[in-house]
Amino acid sequence: MSDFRAAQITIGGCLSRAIVPSLCSTIRLQRVALDWGDEPFLPQSADDLLAARQTIDGESVLRLLDAEARHGRMEPLEAFLRKRRIPFDLQTEAGFDGGETLTVYRPEIGECSLPLHDGELVTAALPVWEFAETLTAFRRQLYRGPRRQLRQQCDEVMQRFQRIIPVRPSPLPAFEIGKSLGLRRAA
Repeated sequence: MSDFRAAQITIGGCLSRAIVPSLCSTIRLQRVALDWGDEPFLPQSADDLLAARQTIDGESVLRLLDAEARHGRMEPLEAFLRKRRIPFDLQTEAGFDGGETLTVYRPEIGECSLPLHDGELVTAALPVWEFAETLTAFRRQLYRGPRRQLRQQCDEVMQRFQRIIPVRPSPLPAFEIGKSLGLRRAA
């Protein structure tokens, strides 16, 4: 039995005009909408894509919605974007076969899935509690221990912290159509 659940994909980055026809075709085949309950978005041109952008977190991005995405994924569109190194965020509602998730793809780090609850990132409590205990012990050492030992403990605390917290993805860049392919490079 398939699990169908709501999903939204937000696309950023600077795309080459040469791939616009393929992107439009992939979006049409995916049968996604620009808003919940809308008819499918059927773009034919770069102008259609640019006109459909929305401002989210201060950037003009392309957001597409599917109320009944299989397993909360948009596989053909995701594959198209990954192959061309176009950054995206995919937020999926909880369903029969899994919880609510945010899948983040950035060309420079790849893809990672983060658990959500009511749209907010979730972190397991036990590693955080253990980290807090380590930090408390380190604080006690600040008043007693020699500097070299403190530096070593500080490094250990930071390494432990980095193991329990997922890598923070870069913000999604604006969705643009220009000459470069994939992620816009900073000058």
